[in-house]
Amino acid sequence: MHPDQFTLINSIDQGVFIRSVRELRCHTGLLDIMGFDHSAKIQIHVGRVYGNREKSIERSIKRYQFLDERIASRLVIENDDRNFPVADCVRSQTMRTMEGDHTKLSCEESLISC
Repeated sequence: MHPDQFTLINSIDQGVFIRSVRELRCHTGLLDIMGFDHSAKIQIHVGRVYGNREKSIERSIKRYQFLDERIASRLVIENDDRNFPVADCVRSQTMRTMEGDHTKLSCEESLISC
């Protein structure tokens, strides 16, 4: 399951972050109600760069650690074709996934340094 592009746990806007958690809670609840086990995942991107990639990654990691376990157990991070290559997603130490279209360049350049 892939929420919309406005689901940003690394947002610098606290309101966006709160709405993102609410959205993730709804997606988690939907998967639970449908009877899917925890192999059914919710896939999001790291988020936006906000002028500082390192701080954006750190904010994403920090916030992930405080998510409700029901959400965190289903959440996977998808690499991004422009802002956050695979190596950045691996740093999050969460479960991760890659979407085929995004890996053509990102995978090749990032996995060399992993």
